[in-house]
Amino acid sequence: QEVGLMKIQKEASWHVRMLTQEIRKSLDKHTILYTTLVELSKTLDLHNCAVWMPNEKRGEMNLTHELKTSSSQQYRRSIPINDPDVLEIRESERVMILRPDSALGSASSVESSESGAVAAIRMPMLRVSNFKGGTPQLVDTHYAILVLVLPVADSGGWSHHELEIVEVVADQVAVALSHAAVLEESQLMREKLAEQNRALQQAKKNAMMAS
Repeated sequence: QEVGLMKIQKEASWHVRMLTQEIRKSLDKHTILYTTLVELSKTLDLHNCAVWMPNEKRGEMNLTHELKTSSSQQYRRSIPINDPDVLEIRESERVMILRPDSALGSASSVESSESGAVAAIRMPMLRVSNFKGGTPQLVDTHYAILVLVLPVADSGGWSHHELEIVEVVADQVAVALSHAAVLEESQLMREKLAEQNRALQQAKKNAMMAS
């Protein structure tokens, strides 16, 4: 049993290293998220994998990235932010197994007849402004939710080491997304400074022509 457990732990850490390497190959937010869905699906043999993010008014969680899409008009692409599962996931740092009647689980499953057990975990979406002037006492953190759906054939449900992989990978994705946010903010700042410099040069040229 101990040897078997060691083998499982070694395999899990190998999967995490490989996933982390793939996730960190890009500094684009959408590429990071899509790579996460693809690599987790291959590693855990998932039926589907999806990311839900809060809208601008933070009244709903919207389905923004998914591995498989449904053509059905009844397929939900938004869930109220006060949905019990959404609230519980946002309050916990651990991965959570959703109930069979979960609205979030059903909306992430595409074809419910082919879907098995569903797990979900929050991912902090940190912004550069959170770090300005030091770390504040209270940070209004945005959370995305990563939802993972096993195939119905996998009747054994989620194993302990699979849940550990999900938790570690979710942390790594959060780090990668924060790096992407820093890069995006710096690029926007460079573009803003370049625009201001062009406007300044044009104003200087106009003043010289006027004189």
